[in-house]
Amino acid sequence: MTGKFTTVGKHASIRPGTIRPGTMRLNVNDTLRASKRMTMKPVAIGSLSKAVSTAQSKMASLQTPIFLVFDKISGEYKRNIEFSQMDPLISSTEVDEYSFQNFAKKHIHEQSKGTLRKKKVDISELVTFSAKKLNSPLTGLSEADGKIALEVWEAILVYMGLKKEQKSTEARQAGLEVVLFAGINYAQLRNEIYCQIVKQCTPEKGNVDGETIGKAWELMALVCSCFPPNFLLLKNVAAFLYTEGKKSQSDFAINARNCLKLLERTHYCGSRNLVPSIVESDVIKRHAKFPITIVFMDSYQLLVDVDPGTTVSEVFKEAYKSVGLVGAEGFALYEVSNELERSLRDEENIGDIIAKWEQYKALMFSKGLTTDYTIVFKKQIFINPTADIPDPVEYDLTFHQAISAVLKGSCHTDLKTALHLAALQYLYENPKEDLFEEMMEQFIPRTLFHLNPPAQWLKLLKAEIITRKEIKKERIPREYLNMVRVLPTYGHTVFPVQHRSKWNIPPAFDLTVSEEGVKIIKTETKEVLRLFYFDQLDKWTSNLNSFTLVIDRPSSGSFEKEIQVTTSQGLEITNLINVYIAELTRHAEYARADRQWTSTDSTGLTYKKGDILHILERKEGTAVGVVGSNGPKGTFNLDNVHLLIYSPAELAAKTGEAEPAAPAASAVSPTSPRTSSPSVSSSPPSAVPSELLKEPADPSAHSPLARQPKRDISAIWAAFFRIHKGKNKEDMKTWYEEGKRLAFQLEPLKDSLLAIADEYNARAAEIFIGIMRYSGDYPAVKPAAMVAQEIIQVAIDNTSCGNFHRNYEIFRRLSGSKTGSNGCSGNYSSCH
Repeated sequence: MTGKFTTVGKHASIRPGTIRPGTMRLNVNDTLRASKRMTMKPVAIGSLSKAVSTAQSKMASLQTPIFLVFDKISGEYKRNIEFSQMDPLISSTEVDEYSFQNFAKKHIHEQSKGTLRKKKVDISELVTFSAKKLNSPLTGLSEADGKIALEVWEAILVYMGLKKEQKSTEARQAGLEVVLFAGINYAQLRNEIYCQIVKQCTPEKGNVDGETIGKAWELMALVCSCFPPNFLLLKNVAAFLYTEGKKSQSDFAINARNCLKLLERTHYCGSRNLVPSIVESDVIKRHAKFPITIVFMDSYQLLVDVDPGTTVSEVFKEAYKSVGLVGAEGFALYEVSNELERSLRDEENIGDIIAKWEQYKALMFSKGLTTDYTIVFKKQIFINPTADIPDPVEYDLTFHQAISAVLKGSCHTDLKTALHLAALQYLYENPKEDLFEEMMEQFIPRTLFHLNPPAQWLKLLKAEIITRKEIKKERIPREYLNMVRVLPTYGHTVFPVQHRSKWNIPPAFDLTVSEEGVKIIKTETKEVLRLFYFDQLDKWTSNLNSFTLVIDRPSSGSFEKEIQVTTSQGLEITNLINVYIAELTRHAEYARADRQWTSTDSTGLTYKKGDILHILERKEGTAVGVVGSNGPKGTFNLDNVHLLIYSPAELAAKTGEAEPAAPAASAVSPTSPRTSSPSVSSSPPSAVPSELLKEPADPSAHSPLARQPKRDISAIWAAFFRIHKGKNKEDMKTWYEEGKRLAFQLEPLKDSLLAIADEYNARAAEIFIGIMRYSGDYPAVKPAAMVAQEIIQVAIDNTSCGNFHRNYEIFRRLSGSKTGSNGCSGNYSSCH
């Protein structure tokens, strides 16, 4: 599955005991067979098969997919959670309530058969096995989505071997790819796909052979491992799998129980972004796990068993525990290919990373080319890099990583130091082996290797070894690290870049990221041309080909405020800056306000954009502090500020700039116009706050919505209620009373606010509870991002009640939040 792994050090080894009993083995022949099968042309099923081929061709056009990060479905939350900690999707008491038959009666669309006399198809026929063509989708879809859904049905029939003309292995694999590709890339089709597969897993007694139904259960396992149904169907599918798993006489009870476990894992950890590779698909069908290899900097290789839902954070945890690291701070997993590497994010799916590389390797194999990759465990950030390391395991890994950095040239050194380090490396690794010219590249930094022929390097190295041969092996790591730590770029991650400006510097240079900040240095000499502290950075953006850095206050007129460079590692630079800032600001004492905030609560803090806030106490999402050094004390939302590493005085001393002046006492008053962020309120207001209807004094500090022409929002909503609640003026409330509907409240709704069908009243009330959970005003059992996704999905699945009701209730929450810290104030854009 993982193919051939290259090793970081000279001697690769697998320590005894790392291979677990019962682990399924995936050898090179499996991978090559999978590669050959994968490169076969997919059998034409429809437009979706073309989409699959197009996606694969785009992968083939890349020089390397190492920086290809897949985020296809926005808003989807992936939570890092132990499988044993997950709450079950369905309990025995809920099975009857959420039976698939109950869902079918409410949501499966009626169909008819016959040509002259149309006959209505019984609902029981629509939810049981069929080898015939569907006339229309089972669920309500748009015309365009409906066409894709019918293609998916044809693909399911092909995979199950129900199409006589398409029973080959290649045809079935093409059908499988179509089904999974559709579900991964089109969230609106997921319920339809699950309904179709549940239908094929439900045969009438005695009319279908077990092998055919077994194919349907293979499909069920694969879709459960790749994407969950939308929440409208989630519990119904879980109830179906729970019920089938309890049938003692069923041949597929074990399949059903395993599918339920896969579905629970996918629901909590998030959908896949790529169709699993053929080898991984075979493992999923057998409900097995597969091993991946993690390479450490000392060449130790660890096999970790993973399943389709395993995330990077879970593999990372297994890796650092296996080697006995006391703490894993600063370490990360990387995918490495040749000279390129990318740190893996915690929420990424390991299966996606492997599938990406297996697809790319298969496509390169079909062209007669080879490529390889490795997953490496190493140190990502260096906080206080010159400090001693008490953990012997961390010390050993840091020592071997330093050797790698010196040989790559990222730790710049002169010739004399390089020979000294090369001698220490030789004496540590293989003091009893003879040296040859061919071995010189293993000891001499590549940036210096061109200075002498191999024979000369061999002579110099042997002479250096003679002078160091008396040193004991256990002392070598300490002496080596002591020498490396004084090198100018130790603890820096170095990125070769080219700039797009008229600066008076070389066209190509190195950009480094370290605990100090971002440096621009000369490639050859490593001379520092410019240092930007993290607190000076205003924003940083990147794509596959460039990286842009915007400086808050450039201290030198010779540099532009915006710095743009050409690099293929822009995403990695961005991620590394984020990681350093997150670590360095964990105990931050200062913050700079990103927006203006006027608090109507006596305990809240009022400030304007750009103010420096001194943090006295931090809590989850909020902090207590003062404006400047001696302003009034109050609570503020951390979403409205960015944390600072240095105090204003410290930063001014480092940059040579004047410390920002403290804000005048009259700069912000309690009666200042309200910004786009809602005020913190000690008690819910009884009507629309008058500040909401005022034109902002400083439009540049407000959201785009605040810069629109002034409108009487309450009057607009009052007119809206007249249209949707009734036309009888005697039944209408006064304008002021209508305005109360916009007021914040802490109690859930018992009924819908708008005139909608009775069947949607309960759903409308659920929407409001969801919005309260998102804003932190109601107990939440799920992360905010997942709650937001469910609210949006309600609007998609229930257009009769979703759009107007959702937008109105979000507006109502924006009328004033009790918490102010976790409410829509910090998540305003994501609410909309």
